[in-house]
Amino acid sequence: MLQVSRALPSWAAYVKYVNDIVVNGIVQVIYNSMRFVLDQMDVENHSHDGGQVMFNVYLSIVGKQLVCTPDIEITVGSSGGRDSIADIINDWIELFFETATMVRRLDNPTDDYLLEVGENDQLLRMQDMLITRVKSTLEKCTKLRDNLLQYSRFFAVRKTWHR
Repeated sequence: MLQVSRALPSWAAYVKYVNDIVVNGIVQVIYNSMRFVLDQMDVENHSHDGGQVMFNVYLSIVGKQLVCTPDIEITVGSSGGRDSIADIINDWIELFFETATMVRRLDNPTDDYLLEVGENDQLLRMQDMLITRVKSTLEKCTKLRDNLLQYSRFFAVRKTWHR
């Protein structure tokens, strides 16, 4: 095995070079993952090709309320213990970033690349775009649900059919 002194400037330069390659690779993995989710949420991308649906939201009448499953609450963690779309997307983003914890650093094998990746401007902008798109979509869902609430007087009406 090759023995190299860690104090040599050439070794430090090599370690920095490898770390930069690894960070750039992890950033691309996370960026592409978030870009895929963002593209899947773009109606324009799928309006003509019958693209795959990411989520089915079921609307149920419970008393005089309309309940969406998964929940369409916009604020992460506000769905009272039920999974909301915002919570699910937030969990996905966290999992994408956890990619950086799966690779050990060359300069410190007990550490990972999460710090560098978590501070990457490109990823932070993409994360912001994704969260903004999710909020916009959920606002539209909430507006549709609230528009349907004007018919709540019909929700409890049950007819008995006789033959």
